[in-house]
Formats: sequence, C-alpha cells, structure tokens
Amino acid sequence: MRTLGSLLQNQARPLVSLVLLLYLPFYLLYKGVVFLQLLPAEAADVLFGLISGVLAPLGNAAAVYVLHHGAEGVAAPLADALRASGRVFFRLFVSYLVISVSFLVVAAACVLPAILANGLLGGSADLENAHRAWVLVPFILPGFYFVSRYAFIDMTTVLEDLEGPLARYRSIDLTKGRRLRLTFFGLLLAGPPTALDLTADAVAGWAAKSYGAPDLIVGVGLGLVANLLYLIPLAYFYLAYRAVPAPPPAAASTAPATANVISFRRKDGG
Repeated sequence: MRTLGSLLQNQARPLVSLVLLLYLPFYLLYKGVVFLQLLPAEAADVLFGLISGVLAPLGNAAAVYVLHHGAEGVAAPLADALRASGRVFFRLFVSYLVISVSFLVVAAACVLPAILANGLLGGSADLENAHRAWVLVPFILPGFYFVSRYAFIDMTTVLEDLEGPLARYRSIDLTKGRRLRLTFFGLLLAGPPTALDLTADAVAGWAAKSYGAPDLIVGVGLGLVANLLYLIPLAYFYLAYRAVPAPPPAAASTAPATANVISFRRKDGG
C-alpha cells in the first residue's frame, strides 16, 4: 500500500488533469441536462451511462500509460497518454464489453436461483423485488471472482500492445494463483468510489436541502471525486501486474519499435 500511495502521489498532477479533461465536461453536460430538464432523468441516465462506458477505456488506458511511465521514472505528457489510449481504444472497448457480459452471465446464474428460492419460500420471485440488493450481494461475488481473471486487461492491451483476444488470454494467464487477492482488494478499493457514484444524486439533493448548496455543483464535484478514487484500484492492479515474475510474450517483444508502442519493462527486468 505504501508503494501504491507513492505512485499515486508522484503521478497526482497528470492523473488529476486526465480526470478533469475527460470527466469535467461530461458531468457538467450530464448534470446540466438533468438540472434543466432537457431530457427525462431516466433517459439522461441511460444516455450518459453509455457515454461513460465509452470514456472508461479511454481514461483507463491513458491512466495506465501515466502510471507505467511514472513507475519507470519517466515523464508522461498527457497528450502522449491520450494518443496511446486512442490507439488501443477500440480493442479495449471490445474487451470491456466481453468482460461486462461475462460478469452479467455469471452473476445472473448465481442470483437467479436465490430469487427463485425466495419465491418458493413464500417471498416474491418477481425480478422487480430484486432491488433488495443487500440480500443478493453474496450471490454476486462469484461474478466478481470470475472476471478477476481480466484484472490485467488494461496493462496487457496498453503496455504489451496485444490484440483483444490475446490481451484477454494473457491477463487470464498472469492472474492465475492471484485471483482471490485481486478480487478482495479490487472490491475493497473500488467500493468507496462505487458507493459515492451511486449515491451522488442523493447526497447532492441532501446538501442542497440542508445547506443550500447548488446541487449541480455538488453533483459534478462528487462525480469527479468518484472518478479520481477509481484510479486507486487501477493503480493497484497495475502494481500487481508489474510484480508478476513472468517474461514478456513474444508478440510484445517483437512489436515494431515506433513512437506509439510502449516498451515493456517488467519488475524482474524481463
């Protein structure tokens, strides 16, 4: 955790700049549309949820670029990080879709029997009553454990410059024997920003009602803080990836040495 803290501290300026560049316009537009009632709240949530899904691989790839260069003691201009993320954006976006679908399938397979069992025990098996999420959380955990095999997908895509399927297989290989720890710390570190993200509107409404704070400004601020906190689990996964004592794959070591390809340097010097 000390190394994690020092890495984030050393790269705080470019990482904060990255979040502001990508997410400040996003949240201003999102909260502004809702505040001015330009779209129904439900429609705005769907639309900007989709936009957020597009920004995620772009931002994560750029953050990995910054973190890697920081760990190597090399300055990483934000423009270079964004160019590198743009180069791998489509591959990473497709991988995120594959991972999301995998999680949903595994989670649904675990949760559905619990919902049905609840109905057989006299409760309601209606999916509409599945909002009692706290009861179902233990059944979702296998889904998180399953997708922990993809914890290194950002690194294998950005740093090793592998294509989508190869990047996913590489992540699966590197996470073997480490998935329980990756799942635990991933959930632990991603929990606070996720909770903040999910409750941002309620907190903004409470602040406006209790203290007269502008809910638009509070909502934007909370969204930015949540996205800054999401960098902590990403940095943890990067350091866990860097600590794996494995040589680089042939595909990465023989990649053409161009300005757009990041040289791959492992902790063990491989």
